[in-house]
Amino acid sequence: MALIVDFLSKRFRLTTALLAVVLIAGCGDGSPGSAAEGAGQDALAAAHDADADHEEHGEGEAHDEHGHEERVVRLSEEELAEFGIEVRTAEGGAVTVTRQLPGEIVFDPDLIARVTPRVPGVVQEVLKRTGDRVQQGAVLAVLASRELAQSKSDYLSAQARLDLVQATFERKQRLAEQQITSEAEVLESRQALREAKLALQLAERELQALGLSRQQIGELGGQDEAALARYELTAPLEGTIIERRLTRGETIAAEAEQAPFIIADTKTVWAQLTVYPRDFGAVHAGQTATVIADGGGSTTEGTIDYVTPQMREATRSATARVVLDNPDGRWRPGQFITALVQVDQAQADVVIPESALQTVEQELVVFVLTDEGFEPRPVRLGRRAEEKVEIEAGLRPGERYAATNTFTLKAEYGRDALEGAGHVH
Repeated sequence: MALIVDFLSKRFRLTTALLAVVLIAGCGDGSPGSAAEGAGQDALAAAHDADADHEEHGEGEAHDEHGHEERVVRLSEEELAEFGIEVRTAEGGAVTVTRQLPGEIVFDPDLIARVTPRVPGVVQEVLKRTGDRVQQGAVLAVLASRELAQSKSDYLSAQARLDLVQATFERKQRLAEQQITSEAEVLESRQALREAKLALQLAERELQALGLSRQQIGELGGQDEAALARYELTAPLEGTIIERRLTRGETIAAEAEQAPFIIADTKTVWAQLTVYPRDFGAVHAGQTATVIADGGGSTTEGTIDYVTPQMREATRSATARVVLDNPDGRWRPGQFITALVQVDQAQADVVIPESALQTVEQELVVFVLTDEGFEPRPVRLGRRAEEKVEIEAGLRPGERYAATNTFTLKAEYGRDALEGAGHVH
């Protein structure tokens, strides 16, 4: 029965101490940080001054090597579990230093295409719309183009002329062998054949420049006038149509300023990060970056593969690029992101979570578990990274310390002072 009463008494004191800190914080100047911290520090100082007046109570008292009184906090295993206080052993570990960079998801420029016709024409059919997934070579729209019909007709005429000149040359060669025609006529016919071949080559290249393949050019013979004017606007790459700006019956100019179709393949995107001058010396290609979508949700890792050597004039910043695989489309161009770039990593003798740190009597301390209980041990910090901190002095490897919910220990440590200051406004 006595053990139960003692346990409930300690739990009541801990709860009272925590509530007192909240009440004191609420009486401050309205600043969220200064009220709580200032009240806590004043109370802890009062508790320290009043500690000498409570030697007769015996509980939580100890003496350091200089004879100064040291208070400790004693909690049972049940109380540690009740308040979620985890005790760990101090040990070494890696400290990863990161820099936080803002950024944006953008298209890979090699995987986006603005599809415009190479000849002017009137839109006869629109076969695809925004959001459609298309394969390379898929027909997006069909135009009727007089200019294309003329270029095809010129090719067919050049081919017909070549056939005629070829037949004439062969006939004159036979006549020359029979000495029926002169050598001069043969030479003249040979020159005409060269010119006809050249004309056909030029006509064929013009059609290729307009997007026709050799197979399509070879199939021109026998087409009617409507087929000669038919121009198919095709997809140059596999992807998704993200914009469409044409309607049936509309006249489209060649190489229009506003592309009728924009296609993008988003299976790969870029995380484009902004690097400010303060980070120029720390951020470089080859570093690992954790990319986090603003607002939470998507997170992934990538590697910086390029940092621009020049600054953008408007923002006075450089740009770092991280290429991200995006098979499921979760990363959308235009999406704002934050990247944690690993700029340094080193081994430390003692690494603890930041949750183990508290401020007691204007000193950063860690509550170390000794034979008497938890004592606040002043520590000197080293590098901080990813909610971890290196301890350079004050905590040795192998010592046991409170790692989580240490505010409860701080509240209990200053309990007497807090009880005395609880009514002050």
